Amino acid sequence: MTLAHISSKNNLFSPRLSFGVILLLGLAVYSNCFNNPFVFDDNSLLGNENIQELWPIYKPFLWSGESATAGRPILSFSFALNYALGGDKPFGYHLVNLLIHILNSFFLYLIIQGTFRTPRLASSFSFVASPLAFVAALIWLVHPIHTECINYITQRSELLMGFFYLGTIYAALRSWEGENKKTWLCLSAVFCALGMATKEVMVTAPLLVFFYDYAFGGKNLRETFRERKILYLCLAATWLILLGLILSNPRSSSVGFSHKISSLDYLISQSYIIIHYLQTLFWPNVLVFDYGMAQAEVFSEHIFSFLAMTGLFLGSLGLYIYRPYLGFAPLSFFLILAPSSSFVPIVTEVGAERRVYLSSALIIGLIAGLAYAWLSSRKEKIVTRQKSYFFALALAFLVISVLSYRSFLRNNDYANKVRIWESALQAVPDNPRAYHNLGVALGDRKEFQKSQECFEKALALKPRYASCHYHLSLYSLHQGKLEEALGQKEKLRKMAPHHPKLWELYRHLGDYELKREDIDQAYHYYEKILQRHPKSVALLKKLASYALQKGKWDRAFEFYEKALLRKPEDVDTYNVLGMIRLQQGDFPKAMEFYRKATDIDPKSPDAYNNIGVAFERQGDFPGALTYYYQALRLNEESVTTYHNIIMLSVKMGKFRDALHCAQEALKLDPENTNTLRYLGAFLVGQGKIDEGIQHYMKALKINPRDVNIYKSLGSAYEKKKELDKARFFYQKAAQIQKKSSNK
Repeated sequence: MTLAHISSKNNLFSPRLSFGVILLLGLAVYSNCFNNPFVFDDNSLLGNENIQELWPIYKPFLWSGESATAGRPILSFSFALNYALGGDKPFGYHLVNLLIHILNSFFLYLIIQGTFRTPRLASSFSFVASPLAFVAALIWLVHPIHTECINYITQRSELLMGFFYLGTIYAALRSWEGENKKTWLCLSAVFCALGMATKEVMVTAPLLVFFYDYAFGGKNLRETFRERKILYLCLAATWLILLGLILSNPRSSSVGFSHKISSLDYLISQSYIIIHYLQTLFWPNVLVFDYGMAQAEVFSEHIFSFLAMTGLFLGSLGLYIYRPYLGFAPLSFFLILAPSSSFVPIVTEVGAERRVYLSSALIIGLIAGLAYAWLSSRKEKIVTRQKSYFFALALAFLVISVLSYRSFLRNNDYANKVRIWESALQAVPDNPRAYHNLGVALGDRKEFQKSQECFEKALALKPRYASCHYHLSLYSLHQGKLEEALGQKEKLRKMAPHHPKLWELYRHLGDYELKREDIDQAYHYYEKILQRHPKSVALLKKLASYALQKGKWDRAFEFYEKALLRKPEDVDTYNVLGMIRLQQGDFPKAMEFYRKATDIDPKSPDAYNNIGVAFERQGDFPGALTYYYQALRLNEESVTTYHNIIMLSVKMGKFRDALHCAQEALKLDPENTNTLRYLGAFLVGQGKIDEGIQHYMKALKINPRDVNIYKSLGSAYEKKKELDKARFFYQKAAQIQKKSSNK
């Protein structure tokens, strides 16, 4: 019995059944990844405003500054969909990444199956195309080198680009023959266009399709191009999409020739990195989350790896020239890696396992074919050969099982930020960024001593690592070590006076001083940020709000006035300034600010509500009621305005109006304790004491620390002549007040 017999028996390797197994195995291997936290720059991705809204529909396709989605609109749109459905919860993002990987594995199964049935290979492989494709797809699906793409959310770029890349190849393969050739040709071009708008590596797809056709189509170069030139021209036209996106310079600070790292330095570094990729494909015992940043290289230290890589490339090229069907996979391995791993420097990342996401599929497919060819060529008795086939299947099962287990364990590393960065350091011990990020992870766990040691090691490797000084200063603040924090701040300021982390540190220092109740020193630090952002008012309002809490009305007024100079049309600021002046007894000045607010925004309900409060304090109840109702017309869902009307209506003896407003406020917010208390007081005043007590008790369940509710209950029971209960609630109110005053 051969693989062909096994394949044909009961349609064992049919596409439908194969997809089912791929789906189930993928879900099983990655079942422990769904709740893994965001890592590295995932959080900055989620902070991108362009992915936080799906409408207007064009917004996810825009970008500003440099980010993982800059110049990659299709990728950005996929994240926007994720955000719309699941917000910032990791589960949905991991699930989508995994599903794309599973679909890619099925695409790979179809492509390898189709490849073994092409004119070049059909005579030797057509009967075993399905089982070979199935085994190769499963190995690729569970290989640990791909765990980064699923666990590291941002690397959906590789997965989604891979989906369109494989789709381009598969559709091109299907367009060779059949009734729907034109449909598949158009679909191949569509896949290619979408891939160009997903990630730059897609640039190689049109070339790879041509190389594929020549390798497996059984025709010479001229015939291959003549018969399929429309497809090639359509695919090549999609380069215009990529060109337009690249011209916007979405990654000018991290990619290109205008950096300190030369093309030769980067090419030398890629020689040993690519050798490591190949080693990891065959023996994935050391997985690297972060290879570190690109740096100048000494050629003599890497001469052997450079010669080895050069030999592999030239050998692949020669093999493709003389045996295209054998040379296609190794040559395409280098072709797909070329945009990220050749001579164009990517200074922020010298290497990354995700870069071999697609390239590894070619190598695995080649090994599957070579293994079968070797088994078939052995001149042995049929019985012995059958044993060899079963041994090969058993070996494949063992390999898939071992790789699955290794991937499952690797997922656990991503479940813990400390663990993933520790693993990165085990793989690359001289990586300052790994030490820095491990320090951040330890700091998040309040392990400040260990965190400090990591930052110091990072600075030893990279003395001008500004972010390390920021974190050392920040963690010193967390421990109350102000002098140490200021010392690190000064180092950061001298090293990088315009670094974004410096301004962030000033904000933390200001917050720290506010906690110490030193409002002047807090303003000193906030002012440095305000000088950099002349139109910002948030920090001034923060200082003003703090001053209000402390009863420092004049200081609060001062800060709000400063905010008004920066943002003269801010209605909220005018409202608060009016409130301050009213609190200080300056009714005319308060009205001046409130009137200014209504001039700027005639539909501001808060302004009219505040004017009502001012009139009420002046004893003009009818005037106050007029403005309260005006505010309510502008905002029918304002519970605060309803409360004001309730209290004023009771003062004016309009109990029916008070009851109506209390009932309306309760509809808007059934658990508002103030509304329940007002309604309870009204019912008690009407002699419906038991009903009033029911509302008080409901409010008490919601907020058992509200002193006013206990007092109201005491008063209600006193009216019922149930003095023991009245005394109990009065005592409870006194106890809570005493505890609050002690604090």
